[in-house]
Amino acid sequence: MCYTPQFHEEEQTPAQRWETVRWAICIGASDRAVPSREMAQLQLRYIAGEIDQVQVHDELMRWYRPDVAPAADVRPLPPEQPGRVYPYAAEMVALMQEMNELPPYVPYTVMDETVPSLGSPFEADQPMSDLFSLSVLLDTPAFPPASGGTP
Repeated sequence: MCYTPQFHEEEQTPAQRWETVRWAICIGASDRAVPSREMAQLQLRYIAGEIDQVQVHDELMRWYRPDVAPAADVRPLPPEQPGRVYPYAAEMVALMQEMNELPPYVPYTVMDETVPSLGSPFEADQPMSDLFSLSVLLDTPAFPPASGGTP
């Protein structure tokens, strides 16, 4: 079966496709997800215009979800050309090296949930959630009125 790659108007040139791939790699790097060598090679074929995003998706499904992937003859990948020099290959190597040198991933910042003493009858530096649950149990406001009057 013959399949002709289809490209959106914003991915007509290798430069446009490189920017798409570079953006995706950088976004993934925020979670320390660096593409494998095989994925980088697949992306270079996309940048060169040999394959489109649908074929990239199909191939990834064949790698990781063969139980639901389309058959290999639906949108087959053209055979790789040994010795082919792909556009943006040097840039891809530099980007992969940069991604591998990133500092270790830190999943989130731990926020201090304690509340400093605000003159309430409750103990200072108590977590905010405890203050509100105590106020419900005691049927009193979590924070006394600013003027000292009744609420």
